[in-house]
Amino acid sequence: FDQSAAFTGNVTVTSRPRLLPEWRIDPVLAAQVELSEGGINVAGVRLSAPQQVKPVIDQQVNQQIAALQARVRAAA
Repeated sequence: FDQSAAFTGNVTVTSRPRLLPEWRIDPVLAAQVELSEGGINVAGVRLSAPQQVKPVIDQQVNQQIAALQARVRAAA
């Protein structure tokens, strides 16, 4: 089987930092994922699926944002 997937879009990350009582910075990061187009090719047949994969991409982005936020919070 020949399988491939390609999606295009944007991820926007915003920060609303706050100063914690112990003089540490909490970055308060949030991300928004926008998929403009994309699809999956299976055996030469192209299937449009950006809205079907968006929850999976959102979950992965949110996990990465949480990890980054924890690193920034610990380093600050």
